[in-house]
Amino acid sequence: SMTVLESQGCKSKKPVNMMSCRGACGTSSSLMPTNLSRSCSCCQEASTSKRTVELVCPDRSRIFFTYTHIEACECLKAKCTKPVRPFDLPHIPHGT
Repeated sequence: SMTVLESQGCKSKKPVNMMSCRGACGTSSSLMPTNLSRSCSCCQEASTSKRTVELVCPDRSRIFFTYTHIEACECLKAKCTKPVRPFDLPHIPHGT
């Protein structure tokens, strides 16, 4: 999204395109004899770069501001909530 950057009361002359990562990624669960194993991933930055923009201050002085720009996003492994033991799961009847 286009955002005016601000630091120490100074602002960028033009809005800057601030990238973000979002989207659905795969997760899975496997029932093992003693617990439920989960594998999770989430959409997050895969590569970034540093960019510098000039900010104009109220007294017309200028400063340079460096920020992190997201170059690419990927579904990367993430920590899941702690595993649940099978007897903690709700009972689901199986068909015959």
